[in-house]
Amino acid sequence: MDNPDLIQWQLHCDLDDGRRLISDGGLMLESKYLPKVPVPEKSVPAQAAERLMKSETDKEFGLDDLNQKGGDGHFASPSGIQLNRKYIKCLRESPLKATVRFRGKGLNDPVLILDDKKVVGVMMPIKS
Repeated sequence: MDNPDLIQWQLHCDLDDGRRLISDGGLMLESKYLPKVPVPEKSVPAQAAERLMKSETDKEFGLDDLNQKGGDGHFASPSGIQLNRKYIKCLRESPLKATVRFRGKGLNDPVLILDDKKVVGVMMPIKS
């Protein structure tokens, strides 16, 4: 039986600045924060990832600001942005846990993942 909290990493993306991102299609994160994850074979062009990492945001929050919801166990930001529990679990178990911040805008807009003030990934919210 599949573990619903297990992330199926499917692709990687090498950015022009030398950073490598790993993604499952809903979470994209710098590979240095996922030291135990083998780099997936499939690669995608950097342009789409770079565009996502420059998404417009106006709300910032941290792990401690998230509230776990009943039933599905997903998390919500103070402004109601729904985040997948497996992605939050992954970040809480990563080297990023002490400094991670999030920046979002609307309920269906990409959520930037920051290491303090530097964007190191993007997470797609659960659609409202």
